[in-house]
Amino acid sequence: MNRRWILLRGLIRDQRHFEGFEKRLAEFTGDEVFCIDLPGNGSRYKETSPNSIADMALVLRKEAKRLQIEPPYHILAVSLGGMVALEWTHLFRPEIAGLVIINTSAKGLTPFYQRLRWQNYQKIVRNLLLSDSVKLKEATIIDLTLNLYPDQLALLKRWIQYAQERPTRRINGLRQLWAASNYTLPLPLPHLPTLILASAKDRLVAYENSLILAKLAGGVAQVHPQAGHELLLDDPAWVLTQLEAWLAPLDG
Repeated sequence: MNRRWILLRGLIRDQRHFEGFEKRLAEFTGDEVFCIDLPGNGSRYKETSPNSIADMALVLRKEAKRLQIEPPYHILAVSLGGMVALEWTHLFRPEIAGLVIINTSAKGLTPFYQRLRWQNYQKIVRNLLLSDSVKLKEATIIDLTLNLYPDQLALLKRWIQYAQERPTRRINGLRQLWAASNYTLPLPLPHLPTLILASAKDRLVAYENSLILAKLAGGVAQVHPQAGHELLLDDPAWVLTQLEAWLAPLDG
């Protein structure tokens, strides 16, 4: 079965931060894989980020149409991107054939201090939102999101380069954070093939959010015991194994 995947990243990240996972997914499945950046990030860094998840979904849907990516889509999305994928499904259910949601959350699933772990509030505000140092910002992101990645120094150098080439403006980061913090799931969620992946050692978002989301969506949940928030980078092979097991019965 040939699927069309759309991959979405999260807060102040863009498609370069998949670090080649999109190619691994295409080779592993034989499917078509497309990455789309949120306005304000990556290739669209000069644009203004929408300040609601619903508007982000509408903008990305329009971009998929412009790129002539024909539905139905399978969407694989990380963190804030997962919220956008859920909202896209809510607004245009016939266009979505399946969802893979990684380390995401929504208002009301768990107490607010588990959506974004309270221990990191000060570091996030000081190092990510207020600092002008690109190196400090990217080093903080790596420190908060990666547990198993083998060469974090080389990754930091790449991410600093990404940020210098296509900087996400502070106002866009704040607009994205506002949208994420105010997102409430549109219940009841439509039931469609859904795989929820989470990291038990995620230092940003409590994995309990993913377990609750899987129940509400009628989906399958799998939890990695050691990975951090950047599950796709910490253990891409594990993610592909979970995808294979999830897709097998769907393909008949």
